[in-house]
Amino acid sequence: MADFNSVVLLGRLARDPQIRYVNNGAPVCTFSIATNHRYTKADGQKVESVMFIDVDVWRRLAELCSQFLKKGRQVLVTGMLKQDRWVDAKTQQPRSKIKVVAREVKFLGPRPDAEPSAERADEEEREEPPQEQTEN
Repeated sequence: MADFNSVVLLGRLARDPQIRYVNNGAPVCTFSIATNHRYTKADGQKVESVMFIDVDVWRRLAELCSQFLKKGRQVLVTGMLKQDRWVDAKTQQPRSKIKVVAREVKFLGPRPDAEPSAERADEEEREEPPQEQTEN
């Protein structure tokens, strides 16, 4: 049986994106999204839990994300899971972290810093990229 590694997440940016350039000059943008899970316990108590997921975006899509995304903006991310492994410098213990490497990021809803009237004013003159961008 073939392996399959794919994830789809809908959430809001928990912090502003950060862009950096790796040794070969390729841009990588990192941000975290918050996803909520709401459920009701057997005793009727309503519970909400929040999970924060780190996302890496590469190349041209990284530049677009760093330019147009801000904390609070809703996004739909599709990609794959990646596990980073390292040895902690202080404790010398092995550590790991799972994050998402995005293939596609859809910018949803209005920009958090936009005024409602400005958001509707003239859709064609907006500087925002198309809703769907793909990069590999």
